[in-house]
Amino acid sequence: MARLEVALDIVEREINARKKERLWIEHKAYNDVYEAHEFDFNHCLRQVLFHYEAPDESIFDINKDV
Repeated sequence: MARLEVALDIVEREINARKKERLWIEHKAYNDVYEAHEFDFNHCLRQVLFHYEAPDESIFDINKDV
């Protein structure tokens, strides 16, 4: 019986480790997508400012004001 309890404990630890790894991978993927979207949005906004002759970004802070 003791060996079965030890084996069950080992399996539970492995399952928890895999869950933590999966959650970390999902969180990293979400962060990567969010950062790519934010970078793309800021790039597009800079292009709009440039084309409308407002190349001076000191007018406002893109990351704060938008």
